Amino acid sequence: MKIMLTHSYKGGSGKTLFSINVANSLVTEFGKRTLLIEADFSMAAFQAIFPENKPDLFLNDFLNSSDNNLENYIYPDTKSDFGIIYCDTNFKAKDQVHGSDQNFFLEKRKQLKVALKKLDYDYVIFDVTPGLHFFAINAISLCDHIFLMARPDIQNLNGLDLLLQKVFTKTVSLSRNSLKLYLIFNQLPKVDEMKGLLDRWSADLYTKYPFLQSIEGFYYEPETSYFTATSQFILPKDDPTRREITNFIKRNLMKT
Repeated sequence: MKIMLTHSYKGGSGKTLFSINVANSLVTEFGKRTLLIEADFSMAAFQAIFPENKPDLFLNDFLNSSDNNLENYIYPDTKSDFGIIYCDTNFKAKDQVHGSDQNFFLEKRKQLKVALKKLDYDYVIFDVTPGLHFFAINAISLCDHIFLMARPDIQNLNGLDLLLQKVFTKTVSLSRNSLKLYLIFNQLPKVDEMKGLLDRWSADLYTKYPFLQSIEGFYYEPETSYFTATSQFILPKDDPTRREITNFIKRNLMKT
């Protein structure tokens, strides 16, 4: 089993759409059993994206329990046959996942590690809360691959630098470089100057953070925006963004 996590410094990076279509492509194009776990506790969206399920058990419930069996929390995606674990959209003050008790999250990391080992999946994907959230920081240490996503603007560049300095430099070192980190600039504008700008950003980032496996650029596609505007979050195979994601999987996941 390979464990992956999609992260960003700010919301609106496109990480959830990316996570969903990585899961879909792994199942439908590569025949891999895949589980998609929503761990964005501040902006849970899966209940709106996958309304065919009416979950009554959530990742929040698992983390607030001592349960070591995740099977009861998994719901099927009826369109492409990957498993889904949902976040609860109802804010509950007693829910510790909204807190900052580091000891709680360290314990939950151990609980998740045990529970994940019991599952029969080829890939597990966490879609986590943006920024410096304790759950994300602890879950990273369970992972084989990290997809760090950003929009092409100065706030996201500064945020990437913060995450890479404060979280990923140490985590990759502790993993003895077994953790693979991919940086994806998403929704790039289609202007002539963008490629040169992306090349300069990439050169600077590779120099500062040589552990980066790759730095990729996905360009803005109006077709993709139309599909998401009409609640089609699993993109058709001929959608340009979906093709980019499939090619990304071939380059970076199928060779490992």
